[in-house]
Amino acid sequence: MAPPPASLPSFDELPLDKNGPFANAWGLFGERDQLGMLNLLTPETVKAAATEIKEGLRVSLDWHLSKPAHPFFGRQVFYHHMHTKFPRTVNDDI
Repeated sequence: MAPPPASLPSFDELPLDKNGPFANAWGLFGERDQLGMLNLLTPETVKAAATEIKEGLRVSLDWHLSKPAHPFFGRQVFYHHMHTKFPRTVNDDI
């Protein structure tokens, strides 16, 4: 895990990787980093976050892909279809 930078740069100061997608911040935590902003989840920050717990309630973030029934923000309704690639023994999801 790469150590986090002392302070995060502003958006305009991000080290944009020309080979990456538009406005990426690849390289912020080092050239070989695989975690990105998850590098900020250090044991210290997790411990500090735990002090915020007041009631111990949990919220599941494991919704089925077809939820919500009416997608927000102009998104399409979820559609899933599996194509069999006969005679091969593989399937493609769409």
